[in-house]
Amino acid sequence: MSPEVLDLDQLPELPQLNLVDDLDLPIGVYRASPDGQVISANHTLLRTFNALSLEELNVIFETLGFQPVCQRRELRDQLNTTAEIRGFESEWTLNDGRLMQTRESVRTVRDVTGQVLFYDGTLEEVTRKSNSGPDGSDLLNALMESIPDTIYFKDSCSRFICVNNAQATTLGLDSPQQAVGKTDFDFFTPEHAQEALDDEQRLIETRMPVIDKVEHIRRADGELRWVSATKVPMINSNDEVIGIAGISRDITDRKNAEFERQVLFRMMQDVSLTDKLSDQLQLIHQAIGEVVYAKNFYVALLDEASGLLHFEFYVDEHDEMPTPRPAIRGLTGLLLENNGPLLLTDKQQRELITKGVDIRGTLSASWLGVPLRTPNATIGALVVQSYDDPEAFGPRDVEFLTLVGSQVAMTIQKKVALDHLEKTAAMLSQSNRELQDFASVASHDLQEPLRKIQAFGDRLKVKCGGQLTEDAQDYLARMLNASNRMQTLINDLLMFSRVTTKAQPFTKVDLGVVVRDVLSDLEVRIEQTGGRVEISQLPTIDADSLQMRQLFQNLIANALKFRKTDEPSVVKVSARSICSHIEGASWSLASPDVVEISIADNGIGFDEKYLDRIFTVFQRLHGRNTYEGTGVGLAVCRRIVERHGGSITARSTPDCGATFIVQLPFNQTKGVSR
Repeated sequence: MSPEVLDLDQLPELPQLNLVDDLDLPIGVYRASPDGQVISANHTLLRTFNALSLEELNVIFETLGFQPVCQRRELRDQLNTTAEIRGFESEWTLNDGRLMQTRESVRTVRDVTGQVLFYDGTLEEVTRKSNSGPDGSDLLNALMESIPDTIYFKDSCSRFICVNNAQATTLGLDSPQQAVGKTDFDFFTPEHAQEALDDEQRLIETRMPVIDKVEHIRRADGELRWVSATKVPMINSNDEVIGIAGISRDITDRKNAEFERQVLFRMMQDVSLTDKLSDQLQLIHQAIGEVVYAKNFYVALLDEASGLLHFEFYVDEHDEMPTPRPAIRGLTGLLLENNGPLLLTDKQQRELITKGVDIRGTLSASWLGVPLRTPNATIGALVVQSYDDPEAFGPRDVEFLTLVGSQVAMTIQKKVALDHLEKTAAMLSQSNRELQDFASVASHDLQEPLRKIQAFGDRLKVKCGGQLTEDAQDYLARMLNASNRMQTLINDLLMFSRVTTKAQPFTKVDLGVVVRDVLSDLEVRIEQTGGRVEISQLPTIDADSLQMRQLFQNLIANALKFRKTDEPSVVKVSARSICSHIEGASWSLASPDVVEISIADNGIGFDEKYLDRIFTVFQRLHGRNTYEGTGVGLAVCRRIVERHGGSITARSTPDCGATFIVQLPFNQTKGVSR
């Protein structure tokens, strides 16, 4: 790439350097980067826009509202397709009032991979009409003195020969003229000045510009700032490099924002790797300390039940960790009441004391707190303070801590919710274990006395039946019937508890084989009722084979039991493959992963308002004198299905039969017992 050539002869406000074009043409010639930024231009193009330098040219383009072809998105897209645009004419009403008509030709230059390297173009002014207004020198001077970027020119010994107002301010000077003849060693640290000198001398020797070099400088007022510096060579009529032109842009805010984002990302990443809240708050404190003064730092959480503030994390040079205190007192309480960031000086804190705010402990020179807010509530506060520096915190610190506060609040809320969930899950697991143990132990403990009741009742009936009165025989029959029902109830209770306590690992189970085995067991009942069971093709799934047998036996037996008296039972068992439903989605491209099994009958049916009730233990819709059973069978079915990660429901209308619908996954995690 040819070095940028600057024509300073026409600029009376600057030293006369008598530079010439690399390309002595009557039309403007330029080269632009793939994003359309002009990176090289000849004298003619610079003169056309009264530009001092390439950087000035780009700024003037933006100021005047002018865009070359390569900067217009629609034309750049065309260039990327056609590779060349010839004789493109356009008319511009510039921001300074001028009417400019231009003609451009642009071609695309690519590398061997097809990537755009740059655009080469020519630009000529076809007509030029000027309304009354400032001339080029006035515009250039106005630009030099108003632009916030620092602009400077140096001779071959790196001595300043001209600077703009922004550069003079950076150097701590009252006027730009005071910089003439001085070097960076007069204004910056020796390390930075030497690095700048090395860059500039290398630039003068090689004519290779320095583009967007990021530097960390200390201004005259002592403040450290980040800048992006660009320097190009200045060449005279004898093709000699006689100095450099430079422009620097302050990028401190951008660099700080990038660093803060990195710190925040790393903080959240580290916090996610630990479970203890105290460790999480320790990591948060360390991360905040990289951006904000945090030698004195605390996090206080609000207990809504008691109204007390609990100081979960507290680091301080002077004071011990406070005990829990009412949230309505002190600076933290004031912060929570306002529900917004609070930045206070020592003087402001003393004024609050006179107004009744209860400030305990050592007064700080600067106090900054932000609320910990979730989308639903404010759960506490995060506070930093300095005892020495009244200007320790500024608006950027408030902004950063506010952002951190929202992230910390979500982290704490998530941690509290997880702790509560774990406790609830542990309590539920313990309750289930106790319930299972109770069901099993109670059932076994009841078996022995029940067997004795049945045994002695049978003996009494056989040996003494003839000696008993009619009433006594009725009483004995009722007792034996009750004991038999109790036996059935105990067995059903045992069966219900064994769904989880006696569960077997999942294996491949052919549901068709299972159903045929069940029908073999129910053969007598089917014959007695005169019914029939129709089976369609059923798949093979991962399941507990014994529990699948229990599931189908209960469902088919129920279908046969709740039949109409005036027509034989017809039970249909069918299956279809479906995709598991994703919440919020109405379609899926995934392959089927769930089998839906339907057991339909033509029996008496039921009212669907009782749907939840029929799957509950010991719940019956009919008296035991009408239909036998204990009300446990469907509860066992639901428990089996849920253990397999599935679901069960039913559809029915009274006197129109019922359809029980079971959904089960085809595949389970190998060997898992839920």
